[in-house]
Amino acid sequence: PSRFSNGQWFGFQNFTLTRYDAPASITIKAGRQYTAFSYDKALDFSGSELTAQIVTSAMGTSETVTKVPANTGIIVGLAEATTEATTISVPVYSGSDFDDVSNNMLVAVLEATTIQQTADGKTNYVFGKSGGKEQFFKVRAAGMEVPANNAYLAISDAEAKGLDVIGFGEDATGINAIKNADMQNDDVYNLQGQKVNRAQKGVYIVNGKKIVIK
Repeated sequence: PSRFSNGQWFGFQNFTLTRYDAPASITIKAGRQYTAFSYDKALDFSGSELTAQIVTSAMGTSETVTKVPANTGIIVGLAEATTEATTISVPVYSGSDFDDVSNNMLVAVLEATTIQQTADGKTNYVFGKSGGKEQFFKVRAAGMEVPANNAYLAISDAEAKGLDVIGFGEDATGINAIKNADMQNDDVYNLQGQKVNRAQKGVYIVNGKKIVIK
């Protein structure tokens, strides 16, 4: 098409406007392997050196996801801990065949907010590092500020009873194995938060730690 203006003809070529969504920039801190993250757009980790995981149980077990829906809390990680802060871009995903995250227990935080230790029948945990391990730590009684584009873990108050720290990934399955006789003087809870007098074989909470009774 063309138009005539001020005694001159101006021609136009057909063109198409394509929307471009900037990729997400994810930073892993020095000395860390993982970080909690969330984004307001879907992300595609299929070609990234980063992996994304959701948390699917109160024991901290995780599941790897690739095509992540918008507003999903995830734990993003490298193959190993980095010696210096590392920022990696992950592209926005424009498709619709997302991975299933319906059993995800992570809550996305898109804007900086203060979360309480308990709310709506849930106990909240933030992701951090202590004693050389990256785990989930119960939010302080006074509450904690969670930065934007982050995530926290929310589990039922019953499951959280007696549980101050929750392992993640390999640490979630590396549960201490002890004998029944070793905890005669300790309070023992099942995974539903119920105190038990004598534990049978299985997984229990003792002194805030997950224990396997063999």
